[in-house]
Amino acid sequence: MKSRIRIIKSGAVGNTNDPSANQTEKTVCQRERETANRVKSWIAEWEERKRLLDAAALSLVRTMELSR
Repeated sequence: MKSRIRIIKSGAVGNTNDPSANQTEKTVCQRERETANRVKSWIAEWEERKRLLDAAALSLVRTMELSR
């Protein structure tokens, strides 16, 4: 199974020239902060999966050594 990261550009869908919609739009700083937090969470999830995989591999190796 291959993992994919899909990046969706903000504002790509539903751009309007309505001033009331533009006032509620997030600032560039807020969008950058959210993007940074999202990427950090992806990295944390990847690191956790890697730790679990390493622990499982170590457990398998120890089990195989004990069975000899």
